[in-house]
Amino acid sequence: MRQELLRLEALTGKGCVGLALLGALSLGAAAAVTFVDVILRFFGGSVRGVVDLVQLFVMTGVFLSMPYTFFVDGHVRVTILLDRLHPALRAALLVLGSLLVLAFMVALALRTHDGLLQVMGRRDSTLNLAIPMIWFWGPMLAGFALSIPAIVLVILRHMLRLPAPHDGDTA
Repeated sequence: MRQELLRLEALTGKGCVGLALLGALSLGAAAAVTFVDVILRFFGGSVRGVVDLVQLFVMTGVFLSMPYTFFVDGHVRVTILLDRLHPALRAALLVLGSLLVLAFMVALALRTHDGLLQVMGRRDSTLNLAIPMIWFWGPMLAGFALSIPAIVLVILRHMLRLPAPHDGDTA
């Protein structure tokens, strides 16, 4: 079981790292567009649709990076209390917390899927550049949906009391 988990973890880790890198590039694009817009303002110009572009890049960056954060068990928690608990109780609490997060991600993925279908049906787009809204909703759904297997792996890690991978362990 442990070997299969490690193989699954390696494969999932590579996918999560890839998505996080795409997310980082997207956040970099948001910064670049903002930078160019600020510079152009000194010369009386601006980037057309800067708000649409920055919103798209930020949303994409945040949601594509989310599965990696779950995969490395990098979300925020109060460890000052957890560290003082008996290892079995700590593992049980971590599993319970992860199960709650899993339920929340499933609910968010389902609701976002419904929203994406509505946006596709209405062919919604942004006001300034007419970017189809599916480009906003797609990364959000991908982030929620792809966080689910990462959270399941976290639950298995907590149940088996295995350490979380660290940066560089998944590439």
